[in-house]
Amino acid sequence: MEVKIYSAPRSAMQSGRAGEKEWIAEFVRQKPLAPDALMGWATMEDTTRQVKLRFASEEQAVAWAKSQGFGYALSPPSVRRSKPKAYDANFRANRLLRWTH
Repeated sequence: MEVKIYSAPRSAMQSGRAGEKEWIAEFVRQKPLAPDALMGWATMEDTTRQVKLRFASEEQAVAWAKSQGFGYALSPPSVRRSKPKAYDANFRANRLLRWTH
């Protein structure tokens, strides 16, 4: 079995950095989705896709995958860069865009 290990992304509703240091290990889908005969919804027989394990560090997640005998693919965490801005930059005379309100 193959496991994908990645850093937890920030939620769209989240402005802070809480939970960014968490690592997630989830199983890669083995079989494609198939339409259900009764309802027509996409279903799968592989229930391991529903499992997400959370770890405090990358090393713990890799150690778990190795101890279970799973192959793993490690995704590097995305780097968040912030540009420092000052409030007075909104009122500069040499702004590139016009003041809209």
